[in-house]
Amino acid sequence: MNLLTNLSRKPHIAVIPAPFDWGASRRGAAQGPQAILLAGMERKLQQLGFHYSVEPAAYLPDVQSDTRSSSNLRHWGKVLSVSEAIARKTAEAAVAGQFPLLLGGDHSVAIGSIAGAAQRRKRLGVLWIDAHG
Repeated sequence: MNLLTNLSRKPHIAVIPAPFDWGASRRGAAQGPQAILLAGMERKLQQLGFHYSVEPAAYLPDVQSDTRSSSNLRHWGKVLSVSEAIARKTAEAAVAGQFPLLLGGDHSVAIGSIAGAAQRRKRLGVLWIDAHG
């Protein structure tokens, strides 16, 4: 089955916000998921006839006090903890037969989203839309 065949069946979309920005050189990208939702993403999904749910971001751990780092990676502990949580949430959606749609903050959220989706699929595609066109 190709992607178009799968989308013609209108899978349930699990919108997974990941308001996280500790993996970036500057803070602020954590506002991204809320901005996308406020810009009308839900309305557009409804217009297209998709069934969806917006998952609460409560699945993310509180990383404020995580001070683990490495010589090459700032905030390594924060990125690791959040990546593991995102991987679990993405895998849960995929196992439930849902299409996981991750709305991220910074680029580091790809670690968990791809790892989680790969737990369910041997072959997978990633559509990356970045603010830096």
